[in-house]
Amino acid sequence: MANEPKYVFDKKKIDDELLGNIGNAIMKEQEQELNLFRAGLEADGADDDFSAQDKRELEQLLSLVHKLEKDVMIQRVTFAMNENDRQKRLATSSATDKGESFKKTVASQECGTGCCSCCKCFSCCLKNCFRCFDSCLSILSTCCCMCLIGSCSDSCLKCCKCCISYPVKYQFDFYNWGGTINTKNNEGYFFSVFDDDMLKWYHPATTRDDIRSIVKQATQDNKRIRCFGSRHSWSKFFGDDNTVLISMLPLIPALLNFDFLPEKYPDLELSQKDGDLNYLSMYEKSGILTVGGGVTNEMIRKYLVNSNSNWQIPMNVILVEVTAGGVLSMICHGAGKENPTISDIATSVEFVDPKGEVYEVPGTLPNGQEILKSASGAFGLFGVVTKLSLQLEKKAIAVYAPAKVPLDKAIPPPGSTSVDDIKAFYNTCEMTYSEFFWFPGSDQVWVNSWNTTNQLPDGKKLTLEYPDEKQTWVQEVRNYLFGQFRWMNSQLGRYSWWRTLRSNLAMLWMPDYSNDPVYTPKQNAIHFGRGIHNMKVRDTEMEIPLILEGSNEEDYVAWDRVRAFWSAAVEYVRNDLNVDLTLEMRLMGGSEVTLSPQKGNKYTLSIEILSMAPTSLNEDTWNPKWQVSMQGFYNLMCTVAEQVGIPPLMVRPHWAKETTLSVKELRQVFEPQNFSIFNSHLSTVAQSRGLTRKDFFQRFSNKHLDALFRASP
Repeated sequence: MANEPKYVFDKKKIDDELLGNIGNAIMKEQEQELNLFRAGLEADGADDDFSAQDKRELEQLLSLVHKLEKDVMIQRVTFAMNENDRQKRLATSSATDKGESFKKTVASQECGTGCCSCCKCFSCCLKNCFRCFDSCLSILSTCCCMCLIGSCSDSCLKCCKCCISYPVKYQFDFYNWGGTINTKNNEGYFFSVFDDDMLKWYHPATTRDDIRSIVKQATQDNKRIRCFGSRHSWSKFFGDDNTVLISMLPLIPALLNFDFLPEKYPDLELSQKDGDLNYLSMYEKSGILTVGGGVTNEMIRKYLVNSNSNWQIPMNVILVEVTAGGVLSMICHGAGKENPTISDIATSVEFVDPKGEVYEVPGTLPNGQEILKSASGAFGLFGVVTKLSLQLEKKAIAVYAPAKVPLDKAIPPPGSTSVDDIKAFYNTCEMTYSEFFWFPGSDQVWVNSWNTTNQLPDGKKLTLEYPDEKQTWVQEVRNYLFGQFRWMNSQLGRYSWWRTLRSNLAMLWMPDYSNDPVYTPKQNAIHFGRGIHNMKVRDTEMEIPLILEGSNEEDYVAWDRVRAFWSAAVEYVRNDLNVDLTLEMRLMGGSEVTLSPQKGNKYTLSIEILSMAPTSLNEDTWNPKWQVSMQGFYNLMCTVAEQVGIPPLMVRPHWAKETTLSVKELRQVFEPQNFSIFNSHLSTVAQSRGLTRKDFFQRFSNKHLDALFRASP
C-alpha cells in the first residue's frame, strides 16, 4: 500500500510573498505529485488481488486526494491573478483595512463576461461571481480571484467549500436510446460543486441559473442548444453535429449509449427551492403541481402517492425514468377516453430565452392562454424548459385488474357475431384507462383496462406501492435480460417459431388480476411497468381520429372503428416478422395543443408497433426492413381510416416516435396553418423579449426543425 501524500495545504499560510515568488512553481510540483499518486491509487483499486479491506483503505485515500485537489483548485484561482493587478492592489492596501481597499479598487470592475461586480464577493456572493470562472482565468482578471486574499478571505473561502459551481465543458458523440440518431462533436457541461468532503460531479445542470449560464455561453460561442433528457425518443428532434446538448439527469448513463437506466437517480431528490431543476411544489387549494424541468416521473409518482396531497395526475406515459420537461415538450400522452395529452393540462411553462433570461407563458403576454397552446408542446423551440405547472385531478384509487383474454374476444373482429364479446369490449373502451398489448404469435391479448373508485370495498387494503420493491427489481432485470435477446435476432429473427417463443414467454410474465384486483393509487397503475427503458426497441406510433371534434356520432361508432383498425393491424403484424415484439393500442381523448397529433379529435386511437430486430448486431440488414414495415403500417392505417369514414390525412405520427414521413408530408398531415399559428405565437414571445423568431431558431432549433417550420438559422 502506498503512503499518504506528504503535502497538506494550509490556506492560512498563503500570503502575497508566496503568491508572487514561488507559489506557482510549488503548486505545479504538488499538482504533479497528486496526479501521479491518484493514478497509482486507481491502478491499485483495479487489482483483483487486493482484499476488501485494502480497497476500503484505497477509497479513503482517494477521498483524501479529492480534498487536496479541492485545495489545489482554490489556490490555483488565486495564482491566476495578473502580477500587475496584484502589485496595484498591494500598493493601495493598508495593514489595517485590506478589505476596504480591495473594495475601492475593484468596485467598478466586472468579470470577463460582465456578469457581476467583484464587490459582491465582499457580501459573500462568491457563487454569483464565480460562474465566470473560465473567463476570469482566460483574461487573467483580478475579478473573483482577489477576494480570496485579505480580510474577507475566511468568509469567501467558506463560500468556496459549499457554494462554488462552475461549468466544465466536455465533448462527446451522442446516441439516442433507440439507436436511430448519432451526432458528433457535441458539447456538454458538467457543474462541479465543492462540499465539505470532496469534489462531486453532477449532471450538466441542477438549477435554472446553470441553464442560463449554458445558454449565455452557447450564444457567445454561436452554438445551437438542444435538450436530450434520458435520450428516450426516436425522432429527429435531437441536436445536429457540433451542438450544445443539455440533460438534467445526474448519471453518466443519461449521457452515454447505455441501455440500463435506473428509475431512481442517486443525488437527485426533490427540492423546495424555486430555481432548482428538481423543484416541486403542490398548491392544494387549486390542485396545481409545479415542478422543475428535471423532475422525473418517478419523483412525481412517489410524492403524490406518499404525501397527504388530495390530487393526482390524470394521465401520463408508463415510463418513470423520463423528465417532466421532456414529456411536456414532445406532447406525450397516456390512456383513457376522457384524457388529453400532458401538454393540455399545463397551466404555465417557464423557459430560458436565447439571451439567457427567464420568462413564463402565459405570464403577462397578450393572448397568453392561446400562446400556451403552442408553448406547452414546443419541442424546445421556445427555449429550455426550466419549470412547468400542471392542473391535477382529485385523487382516486385504481381498481387495477389487467387480464389475459383470448385474441378474438379481447377486441372482436368486425365480422364477430358474439353480442356478449362486443358488449364486453364496449365496456372496456369506456373505462378510466384502456390499453391493449398483443405479442405476435400469442393467442392472447393483455388487456390493461381499469376503473377508479373513491372507497375501498370491505376487506380490501390499499396497496400503497405497486409494483413493490421486489416486483420493481424483477421487472427491471427481466426487461434488461429480455432486451439482450436482440443479439439473437440477427440469426433467428426470420423464423416465426422464434418470435412465437419470445411472445409466449413475454405473455407468461404479464400479470393477471382479473379475479383479484389490486387497489392502489392511480399514479401506480399508470406507471405499472418498470425497467421498460432497459429493453432497447424501435417504435412507430400513429394517432388516429375515432370521432372528430363536434361530431354527433355515438361512442359505439368509435369503438367499432377501433375493431376495424385492430383487426387490420393484427393481420399485418402476423405476416411481418420484422415486427417481433408487440402491437400496442390505447384509447384517449383529443387535444387543443397547436401541433398535437390528437388535435381536432373527440376520441383518438393510439396504435403502435415495436421491434427489437433493427437493434441487433446485424442492424445494417434489419434497418431497411424496418423502414419498409413502418411505411407499410402507416399506409394500412390510412387505408382503414378511409374505409371507416376518417380522413386519411388525419392519421398522424407521434412526434417522439419513428416515422418514414418526409418534412413535406409532416407539414401536410399536421396542417400548414398550425405551423403558421405556432410561428406567430413564437414571434409574439420573441417580440416581448426584444428578440425575433429567428433568434429563437438560431439558438434552439436543428436542421430538421428548420425545414419543418421553414425557418432560416
